[in-house]
Order: sequence, then structure tokens, then C-alpha cells
Amino acid sequence: AHQMVMNGYEQAHDEQVVTIFSAPNYCYRCGNKACLMEVSESMDRTYLQFDRASTAAQTTDSDEGSGVAVGSSRSSVLPDYFL
Repeated sequence: AHQMVMNGYEQAHDEQVVTIFSAPNYCYRCGNKACLMEVSESMDRTYLQFDRASTAAQTTDSDEGSGVAVGSSRSSVLPDYFL
């Protein structure tokens, strides 16, 4: 299923069901957090929440390994289908 939750995760049914949403600031306008859930070998859960990235971010040589090409810049222009 595809369900946005503002906190990035939501527990239900006595914490037996967890919704995880991994897209921060969905559609560039929702203001929600993203979340990853880590599960240990003993089934303990840890929730890692993330805010959206800055829209003014620029890449530098220190961004190697971040998944963004060195020397490129991130665009803050929204595609029409998100408006």
C-alpha cells in the first residue's frame, strides 16, 4: 500500500503493524518526515526519522558517495506534475 504518515511512521494494532513512509516532504509540499525502521536480531525496533533536505543544497567535492554526481547541483524547480 502507499500511505503517507506525517511522523514518517505509525504503529497500529497493539504495535503489531507499522506503516513506514520513506519520502520526506511528499510531493514537495506535505511537510511530513521520512522514516527507516531498523530491526535487531532480537526483534527490537529503532525508528530513524528524517526531515526534508534543503532545497538550496549544492553538491561539492565532499559529496562523494552521497549518490549525487560531483560538480552537479540540485535543482529547486518543481516539475509541473507536483503543482
